[in-house]
Amino acid sequence: MPGHWKEIKLSNSGANGSKISYCDIGYAKQAIYLENASGIVITNNFIHDNKGNDGAFSGYPGPPGDIGCGIYLLSSTGNTIIENTISQVTRHRWSRRISRCFWFWRWRCHRLRNIPFVINK
Repeated sequence: MPGHWKEIKLSNSGANGSKISYCDIGYAKQAIYLENASGIVITNNFIHDNKGNDGAFSGYPGPPGDIGCGIYLLSSTGNTIIENTISQVTRHRWSRRISRCFWFWRWRCHRLRNIPFVINK
């Protein structure tokens, strides 16, 4: 059922060093979910129409899928996220917060377009 599952989930040390590139990822609760993984490279993907899909958000404390779950990182370090297109935010009860967050990430990603975007926790 669209909107209720994790499309790509990488977890624990077995996933370390993996690469997700040139994928069309859509209609999931979370497009990409990283848990206790490091050294993951996420590049050149089209991430769209996901529930709460407004960008990469590290350590969001709310329930998964509510906000910021295009790419969701949980206890993950040293990952690289570059040149991804994230679009079509699904509106729901968090719509105002999503809108603010979406525009922040759009501005930030635009400024960092040609610079590797690394999230370390």
